[in-house]
Amino acid sequence: MKSVNVIIFYDVSNDKIRNKIVKVLEKYGIRTQKSVFQCQINMRDYIQMKIKLESIVKYDENVQLVIAEIEKPSKVHYLNGEKAFNVNNDDLVI
Repeated sequence: MKSVNVIIFYDVSNDKIRNKIVKVLEKYGIRTQKSVFQCQINMRDYIQMKIKLESIVKYDENVQLVIAEIEKPSKVHYLNGEKAFNVNNDDLVI
C-alpha cells in the first residue's frame, strides 16, 4: 500500500478542540513542534486521519489546520470550520 508523507500544522485557540486534534495526530505521527506534526502513513490511515480531523473541526470557523503532502508540494489541504479540506493547488508550502 502506498505511503504518504505529510506535515500538519494548526492554530487552535480552543483548548478542548486542540486537545482532540493532538490526540488524533499522536496516533498517526510525530510531534516536531508544539503545533506541528509529521506523519508517514499508508493511504488508508491517511484517509481515516483526515475524516477524524474533519469531524472535530467542521463547525468551528476559528480553527485553522493545514495538511501538506511533502511529495506533492502543490497539494495543500486547508481544514477549518468554513470549508473542510479545501484544496488550493496554487499554494506552495516552504
